[in-house]
Amino acid sequence: MARSGMQTLIRLHRWQLDELRRRLAPLESEREILVKRGLSLLESLDRERHAVAAGNGTPADLQSFKDRVMFEHERIGEQLARIEQSVEQLREQMAEAFQDVKKFEITEERRRANEHREMLRRDQLQLDEIGLSGHFRRGLEDSKSDP
Repeated sequence: MARSGMQTLIRLHRWQLDELRRRLAPLESEREILVKRGLSLLESLDRERHAVAAGNGTPADLQSFKDRVMFEHERIGEQLARIEQSVEQLREQMAEAFQDVKKFEITEERRRANEHREMLRRDQLQLDEIGLSGHFRRGLEDSKSDP
């Protein structure tokens, strides 16, 4: 593949990898928000338990609040599971994209190394030819000068 073609391919795959990273960031933020919301719900349940224990409310109120908190906590858990699944899929896609980028980069590095070796080989052939020509010329000049 031509030099610019391989560079274009590398840029394309890097761009795809960056796009996957951009898609992953909001999911991770949403996951963090949901985890905090879940923890906040459990903390509010603890505060409510302490309030009822201190005489501010009835056990029936606590049970009603607990049912509502547990329902919401389950809903958050379901949302977290969906997000986790999406995050996992994106991470797998990112791993594949990263492997593709690395594969193309390694291929490009090898191509460049081969080009460099070939250039050095050609240069050496030219130098060898120049050296041989000079040697033969000197040999001819020496044979002409020997009577």
